[in-house]
Amino acid sequence: MPKKTAFCVLIIFFASAAFSQTITITSPRSGDTWRVGETHAITWTKSGTMDDEVKVLLFQGGARVSVIADRAPNSGSCSWTIAASVVPGRYAVRVRTLDNAVLDNSDEFAIAGPASSGTSSGTSSAASPVRLLKPNGKERIVLGRLYPIAWEARPGGPPNALADLSLWREGRQIGIIAQGIALKLELFDWTAGRFQGGAAPPGDGYTVRIQVRGTNARDESDRSFAFAPEPDGDLELVRLYNDGNKVGARIRSTFPRFAGTVLYEMRRPSWVAPRTFRYHLDMLFEGPGERFYAMENVVPAPESADCTSPYEMLLDVTNLVDESNENNNRRADDLYGHPTFSIIDQIMHGDELINRNQTYRVSFGDVETYQVVIGTRREEKPWRVRMGLSYNLRNCGYNPILSGEMVVTQVGNLFPDEKPGPGAGGFLPSHRTVVIHRTEPIRLEAHGRTRHVPAGYVAFHPVPSEITVEFRWEDAGFHSDQAVYRFNIDFSDLLRRF
Repeated sequence: MPKKTAFCVLIIFFASAAFSQTITITSPRSGDTWRVGETHAITWTKSGTMDDEVKVLLFQGGARVSVIADRAPNSGSCSWTIAASVVPGRYAVRVRTLDNAVLDNSDEFAIAGPASSGTSSGTSSAASPVRLLKPNGKERIVLGRLYPIAWEARPGGPPNALADLSLWREGRQIGIIAQGIALKLELFDWTAGRFQGGAAPPGDGYTVRIQVRGTNARDESDRSFAFAPEPDGDLELVRLYNDGNKVGARIRSTFPRFAGTVLYEMRRPSWVAPRTFRYHLDMLFEGPGERFYAMENVVPAPESADCTSPYEMLLDVTNLVDESNENNNRRADDLYGHPTFSIIDQIMHGDELINRNQTYRVSFGDVETYQVVIGTRREEKPWRVRMGLSYNLRNCGYNPILSGEMVVTQVGNLFPDEKPGPGAGGFLPSHRTVVIHRTEPIRLEAHGRTRHVPAGYVAFHPVPSEITVEFRWEDAGFHSDQAVYRFNIDFSDLLRRF
C-alpha cells in the first residue's frame, strides 16, 4: 500500500473514534434559575469509551470562574452546592474528561442570590408540583427526636420524580437532609436536626427546603421554626392491652414534658405470621406519668390454642428511648381478636375426662330401674343413668358473656319419656333426639378466663348414642353464638349385671 493511502486511512480511523465519544449536558438548561446556597445535580449523558473521571467547571462570558469538581466520577451526575462567593448572573457549566479529549458546555442559565429567610422560596403557585406541608413555621422541634417532614406531590409533575431535602438557617444552607427521595412518598422520617455530616445546634431561624430534581420546582417552610434541646427523660412501654378489637398500650414518660411523634412497630411472631406494622403515634405528656394509647392495629382472629393472637410491640424512637435497656422499649402479650368467642375446653364425669368426638365408656353412675314381670318373677331393667357432669368454659374475647346456657342433647334409639309402672312389660325404643338437660344462666368473664361449671346430674337414656353439649350465649355487645362439644356414649360396662 502506498504511504499516502495508509496515512489517509489512519486519519479517518482516529477521526471516527473521536466522533464516537460524546458528552451531552442535560442539566442545567436554558431558563433554569439556581440560587446561591442551593444544592443541584449537574447531569450529563455520554457515549463511547473515555476517561472514568471528569472535571466540572463554571464559566461566565466564556471565561472560567471556578472549578466545581476537579476529579468527579464520569457517572452522569455531580452534586453541586453553590457557594456564597458566586456572584448572581448568567453562567454555563462545562464537563470534560481529564485528558481534555471530550467535553460539552451547558446552555446559559441564571444563578440568583439566596432566598430570604422565613419566606417560601421557589415556585409557590397552584401549578407547582410540590408544596411543603411540615415543618411550615413556628414549630418547636426537639433535637434528636423523630419528626416527619411532609409535602404534597401535586398532579402534573414529572413522573417518577426525585426530590432533595435541605436544612437552612436565616437564608444560608446548613446541610443536606436527604437526597433522591421519591416525590410520590410525600413523607420522610427525619431525626430532627441531623443532616449529612453533622447536626444543627438549638436555636431558631431554621427552615426546610424541598427541591425537585431536574426542575425549578421547590418549596420551603413559610416561616422559620426552632430547635429545642432534648430534656432528660425516657419513654417506657409498660404493657399491651385489648382496646375493643384494637391494640392498646400503656406508655410511661419520665420527661418533665413530652410532646412529639414517635414510631412504633407491631409484630406478630414468625411462627404465627411474619408481618410487621409500622405507624406514627402523636404523644403528649404534660409531666412524668403514664397514659393509655389505642393503636390502629386490629387484632386478628385467635390463632393459638389458648384463644389469643400473640403480638409484640417495639417503641422505636431514635435517640429518644434508652437503648441500653431494651426491655423498656419492647413488650409482648396475647390479645383477643373477637368480641366474644366461647370454647368448651373440657367435659368431666367425676375425675374422668370425656374426650371430644370419641366414645366414652361409662363405668359408674346411678342407675334408675323399672320392674318387668316375666311369668312369676320380677326383673329389674335399667331406665335412666344419672351422671354428674362438669364443664370447663372459656371466653376467648374482649366482651363478657352475660347470659349463657348449657344444653345437653341425646340422639339414638331412646326409651319413651314415661317410666313404665310396676309389673309393666317391655317397650320398644325409637330413634329420636331429646334434650336431657339445661343449666341455669352462666356468666363468663372476658379475655380467656376459664370457669369450671358443675352441671349437676344428667339423666341419660342407657343406650349407645351420640351426645351433643352446646353452650349458647349472648355477650355485652349483643353478639350471640354457640360452642359445641360432641361425643358418643356407651353404657355396656356399667350394665353388665342387667
